[in-house]
Amino acid sequence: MQKKLTIVSLIILFFLKGNARASVFDTFGVDSQGIAMGNARTASATDWTATYYNPAGITQQKKTLGASFMFIWNHLDVKPFPGSTGLENKDSSNIQGLSLGLTYDFGVDIFRVGLGLYLPLNDVQEQITHWADEREAFFTNKLYFEIYENRTEHQIILPTVALKVLPYLSIGGGVSLFIRSITYSNVYLPNVLNQSDVFININNVQKYTYVPNLGVLFHPSNDFKIGISYMGQDSFPIEGASYVDVPQLGQHFTQTIEQIVFYTPAHISAGIMYKPTSSVELNADITWVGWSGYKDNHNEVPQTSWIDPSTNSLQQGQAWSDIYVPRIGLKYLADSSWSFMAGYFYEPSPVPPQMQRSNYVDNVANVISAGSGYKVPYREGNINFVIHAQAHILGDRKTYKEIAVDADPNTPGIQNPGYPGYESKGYIFDTGFEVSYGF
Repeated sequence: MQKKLTIVSLIILFFLKGNARASVFDTFGVDSQGIAMGNARTASATDWTATYYNPAGITQQKKTLGASFMFIWNHLDVKPFPGSTGLENKDSSNIQGLSLGLTYDFGVDIFRVGLGLYLPLNDVQEQITHWADEREAFFTNKLYFEIYENRTEHQIILPTVALKVLPYLSIGGGVSLFIRSITYSNVYLPNVLNQSDVFININNVQKYTYVPNLGVLFHPSNDFKIGISYMGQDSFPIEGASYVDVPQLGQHFTQTIEQIVFYTPAHISAGIMYKPTSSVELNADITWVGWSGYKDNHNEVPQTSWIDPSTNSLQQGQAWSDIYVPRIGLKYLADSSWSFMAGYFYEPSPVPPQMQRSNYVDNVANVISAGSGYKVPYREGNINFVIHAQAHILGDRKTYKEIAVDADPNTPGIQNPGYPGYESKGYIFDTGFEVSYGF
């Protein structure tokens, strides 16, 4: 009975329909030029996009305005091995988003302010929660890509300031703003035999939370720059409690709500930009991503832990790992108007082998991108048009589950969900365009 009431009292959380895990900027990029160059922009971003890539970079131009549109297709597949209790999960969803930004100098050469925004076009906010060990069999009995499939539909707000402290050195800082939700509900069940008649009062408060976004840029010349940036870890939690009242049974109890429907890991990027000739620009970045601090939908650290029934003891597996993402980007100026860009980065998986109870599905990614730009002089500056295409190719990964120590040979999947294993693979395609004005 209490399990049924748990479902009733927590069902209010699932009005937040959709997908959200990691930031769209973290995964795909900010604008068409950055995406086309593999997001290797820590040392070279100088317009409004530097509010994300490196806040110190906005000192390199006086004023900029920009808008970038992206359209993303997911083609992801998790297919259980024969004999598994799970169902195949194919995701063919898409994401549409608009990025906007500006920088301004207020007539002061050494000082800049900037603002970057991401606005999802499908929904204002879109989230869903699920279990990673098939406890959700009552609903779908499917496994999900913990990072790639459950992506991002939420706003990103990046206010930034920067200062040129020396002719060759700039610093910048700002915050990345997120929303958190505090929810309290009073659940009243007047008749335990008629659970369709339930009264729920909800008190929901949405608040801003923020993390620091910092950067340093060493720029001795226009042909050589070194940049370092840092952005902190944050999440979109739903916190609070449900107060459940069942007068017929004389029961009154409280259930705590702790859900995390969006998480962005802390990351540090270091990059270098070098122009060997006037027409060629080379960029190289390395990014550390702090996935070891990750907590899943249910505010749990995702370890592959399991209970050994013979000793009734908790056996610890391996937690998620921090990763390093190398990036390279190339820009070629064909003439005074046309430019061409290409990029690549490799993103290893932070998720260890899932041999025991948990099933956090994730794959390594090879990401290739390309784009083209056209510049038109206008008054005191230039209008830039850029298009891009990007492909995330997720390597084929086979997960082989162990039979739990207490497994019944007739129903092994119950003791170790996902047994005997599953195969995950797929790709994500991203395309879009950008219009910007710098002067």
